[in-house]
Amino acid sequence: GAAGLAKAAAGLGKADGNVMMRRWAMCDSCRHAEKFAGIVQTCGICRCMLRAKIRLADESCPIGRW
Repeated sequence: GAAGLAKAAAGLGKADGNVMMRRWAMCDSCRHAEKFAGIVQTCGICRCMLRAKIRLADESCPIGRW
């Protein structure tokens, strides 16, 4: 939610770059990803903004993909 967005914006608890890239690839290929103009925007299950969620080390996928 809002706390996660604030942490991502401040760069707190940031995941490793390789972790972020793997997460993004998994979300991009997920059938639950909601895209706009072909770009992943939100998760259709948890409704999180994925660009922020993948950046936080303590976040996880709601269906266990990462």
